[in-house]
Amino acid sequence: MGYYTLATSEINMDNQQMIDTYSNLVEIEDQFRVMKSTLDTRPVFVRTKGHIIAHLTLCTIALILVRLIQKQIKSKHPESADKDLLFSSGLSADRIQTALNKWKLEMLGDTYYRFCDTDDPDLALILNSFNINIPKKCFKISEIKQLKSKMEMSM
Repeated sequence: MGYYTLATSEINMDNQQMIDTYSNLVEIEDQFRVMKSTLDTRPVFVRTKGHIIAHLTLCTIALILVRLIQKQIKSKHPESADKDLLFSSGLSADRIQTALNKWKLEMLGDTYYRFCDTDDPDLALILNSFNINIPKKCFKISEIKQLKSKMEMSM
């Protein structure tokens, strides 16, 4: 029905402050949910303190990159906001991870390469958000280097 109740011990907060504080808490909880599920933060296969710290550092960097991708999608394509998500972020972390995992470079023979799955809608949205346009053709390694140098990764 669009109504919810918040209970708090903060008696000096006005209604909007309480709603904003609660919203921030929900966003923080979402960060932990993504870290635990999508990014597999739980270091099951590492035992030493150094390995655990390295694993958590990489997961944190991955989360930052996912959020930057979501921010870029949202700024370039505000209509792409997923209505099923709690936050209007363009694509969920799971969908971003799946799309980026699909993006591969396939070697054809000794000299030619082809980008795979660039027609995937989620991957296309991500690439388009960063103004990355990859023509559907076979590339030589020198052409791939030229593509890389032409990309504008502005945020």
